[in-house]
Amino acid sequence: MKDDAVLLAEADDEPDRLDFYFAGGEGFDALFNFVGNSHVTYGVGVGDTWPLYRMFEQIPDAQPNGHVWWANFLRNHDEWNLLKLPHEALEHAREEFREGHGDGRDSWIFGRGHRLRLADLYDGDHDRIAMAHSLLLSLPGTPILFSGDEIGMHADLDLPERQAVRTPMRWDGDEPNAGFSTAAPEELVLPVDGTGWPGVYQADAAGQRGVEGSLFERVADATAARAASPEVARGDCSIVHVDPKEVWAHRFDHDGTTLLAVHNFADEPREVVAGVGVAPDAVERVLGASDYDLVDDGVRVTLGGCDYLWLRGERR
Repeated sequence: MKDDAVLLAEADDEPDRLDFYFAGGEGFDALFNFVGNSHVTYGVGVGDTWPLYRMFEQIPDAQPNGHVWWANFLRNHDEWNLLKLPHEALEHAREEFREGHGDGRDSWIFGRGHRLRLADLYDGDHDRIAMAHSLLLSLPGTPILFSGDEIGMHADLDLPERQAVRTPMRWDGDEPNAGFSTAAPEELVLPVDGTGWPGVYQADAAGQRGVEGSLFERVADATAARAASPEVARGDCSIVHVDPKEVWAHRFDHDGTTLLAVHNFADEPREVVAGVGVAPDAVERVLGASDYDLVDDGVRVTLGGCDYLWLRGERR
């Protein structure tokens, strides 16, 4: 095998068995983070951070220079598998996020998850979807985005099983097949425009590119922030405990700098003080427009509903 190749495992196993696949550096280089997928997407959806605390307790810590690395994702091209959640949370998620038409076209399949996209799970709330992507891009590991989620595409429950979330990317709604293909519509493997969500806003990339505040541009900004933040890829990650419970904060320390990421899961504004010591004259905004100021106990951040902020500073 090439020295620069990466072995990525799709190992949806129990948390206490995940170390087996890394084999102390002799096994896989990275694993898809199924524990993180169920917990992060659920926590953002219900507006509570306890699932993230549980995730960090259950999985081995990512080691930028070691033998553990995660491929993090919010959704993929299968059902949203909830089996890694506690039983009560799984039962809650089954009903809380369930969608259907009352005629058997149900989102719940295989007794374990929903065949829905983020826009369906979060009721088309672009603020929540953007915040979820900022959180994903700030987590230790490699972020994986599911094409179409960055513009708010919906699932098509008229299609069978997992095909509901596998419809082609909508590039331009004014073009044939939404710009995905020049083939005749009947020759496509799956339809571009389904009928499973009558009246639902049909997103496309062309309608959001260059539009300030659009979901696409916010996800693009978060992606650029991640690319410009070596702390996330190489630094030591730790949780920053804050109140209230709807706000999640974590930090990365690397090469004399600290990167702080704060996310508000609530629909309403929240103010928190993150106990992070940084030099007052060397703080820069990396992502987000929330207000912040330095106080004796750390950094005070005022977040709007479903808002987020990344800051970088020199460690004090």
